[in-house]
Amino acid sequence: MKLNDVYTKPLKDVVEELNLTDMKVHTDDDGEVRSIELKYEPNNHFTKGAQSCY
Repeated sequence: MKLNDVYTKPLKDVVEELNLTDMKVHTDDDGEVRSIELKYEPNNHFTKGAQSCY
């Protein structure tokens, strides 16, 4: 997936296309979501020549 895809597609579509390896949701003491971390491993279908960092 290209950076432009991340910025131009709806977040729902981006997440569905990623090969997610980890997701962390960070909340405050009241349970309000403050940040979300998404980690993924590139899928060769979207990223040519990418190598896994694992």
